[in-house]
Amino acid sequence: MAAVHVPPDHLSFAFLLTALIRSPSPSPSLQLLAHLLKTAHLSDPFIRTALLRALSAHSPSLARPFLLPDSPVHVDILMSAHLRLGRPDRALSLLRRLPRPDPVALTTALAACARAGALSAGRAVHAAALRRFPPDPHLTAALVTLYARCGLPDRARAAFRDEPTGVVRSALISGLAANGLAAEALARLGRLGGLAALGALAGCARAGLVEEGARVMARVGPAAGPEHYACWADLLGRAGQVEAAEAVARAVPSAAAWGAVLAGCTRKGEVARAERAAAELARLGAREGGVWVQMWQVYMGAGRGDEAGRARRGSGGWKQAGKSWVELGGAAGGRMVGFVSGGHCQEDVSVGFMVRLLHWHARRRYDDLALDFDTILFY
Repeated sequence: MAAVHVPPDHLSFAFLLTALIRSPSPSPSLQLLAHLLKTAHLSDPFIRTALLRALSAHSPSLARPFLLPDSPVHVDILMSAHLRLGRPDRALSLLRRLPRPDPVALTTALAACARAGALSAGRAVHAAALRRFPPDPHLTAALVTLYARCGLPDRARAAFRDEPTGVVRSALISGLAANGLAAEALARLGRLGGLAALGALAGCARAGLVEEGARVMARVGPAAGPEHYACWADLLGRAGQVEAAEAVARAVPSAAAWGAVLAGCTRKGEVARAERAAAELARLGAREGGVWVQMWQVYMGAGRGDEAGRARRGSGGWKQAGKSWVELGGAAGGRMVGFVSGGHCQEDVSVGFMVRLLHWHARRRYDDLALDFDTILFY
């Protein structure tokens, strides 16, 4: 625009920042930020919101200085960014500072509670939503997901009965499948949508229902996307049909599909096919430590210690750390504490000892990760 001497307006900057969300680096957004500060455009609410989206896509800490804490839209953007990074505690800590949350922010909060398994906090958010807003399908779907992830399918069914819409049905089907209730998930399919089909396929995979999964794929038909085929490959791999799973991955390649093939090879001990799957994953850019760990398992199961050693050295000894969230004390004054596992654990540690250790950490060591849930009992 500068080349043709046309001054940009607020919409131009907003569209440009939206396009920069997919940039692999935050540098272009930061360069545009410098220009916005120089030209005093940052006071425009559209530009500020677009800037927050662009920066939070790379790092919530970069976006935090431009957050308007009283804006539900801004808070929801930053909460979603923390959720993408696996930090539901920080997402919920933002919510408690929001004076008047809207249904979108509460939906994101329920997603954070589901991710952390924080049932008491989720109930508090649910109560606040019931008091302040009319029924909302996305809010109800998030509630169904929360109860299902916390192992309460009866509560999930009850929430579905309150608002039996398509998006809520999809959430219920996925939740039932995750709780091992594949038959009920399939029975509730009704009019099949993409998310509902994914939930049904996941349930079939856990229960080993190959024929039922094939019928689901047939019903989806041309609307099936890469995620459906990856789930279908996972179902076949779990059922021991690794050759068919590889055919699916070759027809519709994705990292998830080839990962399902590799997992199936790990169970079956098929070395050559596992090597092909690992090569495809490397070609697709999936170089996580889990690939090397599974190859190590395949080689060790086949008695090929030298190759197993090379696989272990290829990983650099690196394995992605696991994350756990524990809710202590419930909604009234309770806390959520996060721990990162380095992969070393004593198997003979008692549950009581671990609970005492968690309380000690919550009180003395990790107060920055502890969240006081009584502060989100809105009014």
